[in-house]
Amino acid sequence: MSAATSVVFDAQAVRTEIKIKSSWGDEFYDPEAPPTESSSVDSTGRALPQGTVMLHRLFSEAECEKLVAAAENTGCGSTDYPKHY
Repeated sequence: MSAATSVVFDAQAVRTEIKIKSSWGDEFYDPEAPPTESSSVDSTGRALPQGTVMLHRLFSEAECEKLVAAAENTGCGSTDYPKHY
């Protein structure tokens, strides 16, 4: 194959990642969690790019633990990225 030749392949046919559909929202809701707040500046007070916001307390600690456990239970499949990446 010459350097000018390009190879075309079907990415879906060689995909190793897994694809899931989930509806975990009800499982993670924590009625005791403080409300989520947003800001237009980062933690040092610098303005964020236009159209972006920083969300504070989007998930409570308990919600994070449940989300991580559910994701680990489901798995993420494998990729070609080096493990140290």
